[in-house]
Amino acid sequence: MRKLLLLSFALCMAFNTSAQIKKQVTSKALPVIDVTKDYPKKEITLKDYVTTEFIPLETTDDVLLDNLVYYSTTFTDHYIATCNRQDGTIFVFDRVGKIKHHFNHKGQSGEEYIYIFSLRIDEKAKELYLLAGSKVLVYSLEGNFKRRLPVPRNIRIGEMYIYDDQSLICYDGYDLDRMGKVSNDCPYFLMSKKDGTISRLPITIKNRIGNMIYTKDTPEMTSTYSITASPMVSNGTEFILSDLAGDTVYLYKNKKITPLFVRTPKSAETDPRVMFFCNSKVGNYLFMSAIPKKIYEESRIKAKTFVFDLSTREIYGSLEIMNTDTSNKRPFMIDNSDVQLPENCTLDCHDSERLLKAYKEGKLTGKLKEIASKMTEDDNPVFVLSKFNLK
Repeated sequence: MRKLLLLSFALCMAFNTSAQIKKQVTSKALPVIDVTKDYPKKEITLKDYVTTEFIPLETTDDVLLDNLVYYSTTFTDHYIATCNRQDGTIFVFDRVGKIKHHFNHKGQSGEEYIYIFSLRIDEKAKELYLLAGSKVLVYSLEGNFKRRLPVPRNIRIGEMYIYDDQSLICYDGYDLDRMGKVSNDCPYFLMSKKDGTISRLPITIKNRIGNMIYTKDTPEMTSTYSITASPMVSNGTEFILSDLAGDTVYLYKNKKITPLFVRTPKSAETDPRVMFFCNSKVGNYLFMSAIPKKIYEESRIKAKTFVFDLSTREIYGSLEIMNTDTSNKRPFMIDNSDVQLPENCTLDCHDSERLLKAYKEGKLTGKLKEIASKMTEDDNPVFVLSKFNLK
């Protein structure tokens, strides 16, 4: 009997200790970012943290890219997919910039598109996913139509990325910023690549807002603008979910939702409402922005910036880049909105006109100078893919 009593006591103690540990883990407070506060800057030397890949995109008579080619660009291990949104031409290059495929299926049939809102490439399946308003069209890399994924009438896909072999990950912007309309409280969802089946993620956002702001052109006239304020950005296989009206910013990876930090004051408590969103995640750094949703006197809007270090939980107003050759410093802000890149990378696009001007003025060095020396004004742009080791 005494042995049974001792065993029972030991089990109770073990259970209570386990419960206390679990309670400590789950109740650990999340970091808080005050969107009204000015945080200090942090200085880093960029040369110690980055490797750069220069990719001049091949130019031919029928492979000519416009100045908006940066948007919706996707990199994989062996391909680069991009497009001319206005004329509807889609391009697939290899990773050194040689053209592999290009096609244009602009039209009004069920297998065509009027405008390209987003373009993604699945290298493993060798498929292109094109968001065309109320439908997602799937093509082979050569441009052969494969299938159509229907989008329900009460969903408007605002963001779309390749998630895994089975799914796209999307953001629903239906009825945002529409007077008297209430949008869905669960904006993030997975869409089946096979048949378009939708599964919403269990993240609830009340009183959602969109990315519209307003400027006063004259005392009698106000204009409305849609600004770049992305509620979802990718970093390799992970995604940062930061709804503009959300009080918590989440990491979504391997179908696991992890809260990273919370904002203060809460979205619903700000007047005017403050849009708070993530521009990119690189290494342990999250680059964030906050923009009040109000009427501005001019169209040039300056965002308040924040940098959150996931490893130390420290918060900065910005990163300052130190140049190892001079004493110059400059703010460093990475924006990966609308592109899908390998992990810890960022993308710059240099058009031929700007490069040639810099070359003639003697402002280029190294590989970029070498590339510009062989360019003409009619050449396609040069992509610069930078991989960071920011830990």
